[in-house]
Amino acid sequence: MYISFYILLSLFSIVFSLPIFPLDDDEWDLVEESVLVEIIQSHYENLVDAVLAADIEDMLLTMTYTDAKQRLLADTSDILGVSKDDQCLNSEVFTIGDILYQIHGASYELVGPAVERYAAKGNQLLQYMSAEEMLSWMSSLNKVLLKQLQVLVNPQSVQVKLLCKMAQSCHVLPKKTWIQSITDALHPHTQEDQYQHQQRHQQLLSAHISDKHATHPLLTGHIMEMFDDLQFEMEEEMYQLVDYIVDDVL
Repeated sequence: MYISFYILLSLFSIVFSLPIFPLDDDEWDLVEESVLVEIIQSHYENLVDAVLAADIEDMLLTMTYTDAKQRLLADTSDILGVSKDDQCLNSEVFTIGDILYQIHGASYELVGPAVERYAAKGNQLLQYMSAEEMLSWMSSLNKVLLKQLQVLVNPQSVQVKLLCKMAQSCHVLPKKTWIQSITDALHPHTQEDQYQHQQRHQQLLSAHISDKHATHPLLTGHIMEMFDDLQFEMEEEMYQLVDYIVDDVL
């Protein structure tokens, strides 16, 4: 049978982690469940990593070597009230790259713990599920992950972060304006959970974008496509992952 690229990657990370000493049945149940969760974690981590890396590279190449760059500069200069030829805008594509790679890293780091938390809440061990039950479980997991990823891979959030950085670069607004307040909000000084923190500030970001009537159709369109690609790949690969676990692991 065909085995997904993401599944193959996940196997390399756990194949040598199995214990070699004797275990009783209950202990083996825990080991087998742990292995299954690790396979699923690695699968989703590899999937998110690969999809975002490819989409970000394509997006940056498009914005660097096509007329999209001029459209982007025109949108930003209009929003900030500066000339599109102003040198302060020269770094815009690099700034977008920094923001997107931060999102890439945060998304990757989110997946593993999220899968582990979701698996821990279940009332039934994965190893005793039928294919139909596991498919339903995986479908629900997809929804949980996508809901959390949507907070990070969010067009309005990316747009505001970009405007914050470019406004500071162009010195167009004084300190403690809405730009500064959002910038402060995006950098917490506690160990608060990243997902909860992003969610807590999403309304603030959206409100300020709305107030400023700021629109970046090119940028936001790309971010929406990135999230759509994540959703599509997660749903497509789910069936192959379940088939692999049921047929080749259990």
